[in-house]
Amino acid sequence: MGFLDELKSTAKTELDAAKKAVKTGQLKAELNDLKRLEQEAFADLGRAAADAQGLEAFGEHGKKVSDIRQRIAAKEAEIKESEAKTQ
Repeated sequence: MGFLDELKSTAKTELDAAKKAVKTGQLKAELNDLKRLEQEAFADLGRAAADAQGLEAFGEHGKKVSDIRQRIAAKEAEIKESEAKTQ
């Protein structure tokens, strides 16, 4: 095998490896998109269940959400108060 044949072979091997890496990257991106969609679906499911049954039905998980909602409300009130002072 001559130098040019070896060079072609090496280039083909490198190109094949690059194509495989690109394909793997695409597959991983698609997997991440699917996982994000799953998380969004679970969040929607959880909201629907909490709306239907109330947060209390979910024990510590419901209490955690309730606590976070209270903190959100307090922070929103704080922002509103801060904006009122600057007007």
